[in-house]
Amino acid sequence: MHTYPIIPCCVGRCENEQENCGRVEAELNNLRLQDEELMTHKLPELQNLLKGQTQQMMELQIQHQQNVQGLLAQASRGVAVEMQLGQSADLKLQLNDCRHTSVTLFDHNLDESCFNNQVPTLTFDSPAVSEVATVGLKQLRATAASLEEELMLLQAQVRYNYITAP
Repeated sequence: MHTYPIIPCCVGRCENEQENCGRVEAELNNLRLQDEELMTHKLPELQNLLKGQTQQMMELQIQHQQNVQGLLAQASRGVAVEMQLGQSADLKLQLNDCRHTSVTLFDHNLDESCFNNQVPTLTFDSPAVSEVATVGLKQLRATAASLEEELMLLQAQVRYNYITAP
């Protein structure tokens, strides 16, 4: 059997490595203890805190929904739309009345820019205009656009009747 001599410089390295290994093991044990402490104490605390914050957020969301619904209800109380239907059921009389009105309007509004200047522009100063009022405004604009289109058709029809009349 052959024996090797121990070199003094290697002995110092080995001792240094053993010391380093001992420190790493001690640090690892410290980390394990901290992990155990965090898992037993801090984790349940944080879970309870998260649960409380989540519940508070849900309560705030419910309160927000109620506030929005209250504001919409409050804003819609001030909006009233009324429509009155004519009593006459005779369509020929209504058509003749529309023709007469369109001829009168045609004579009065020869210049389209005059007509466009008479249409008011709606502006809102408050940025808190409710959705109900906005929907109502869109409906009124759509109605106005369809009435303008109908007026143009009636004007064209009146012009045609004047041209083809004997």
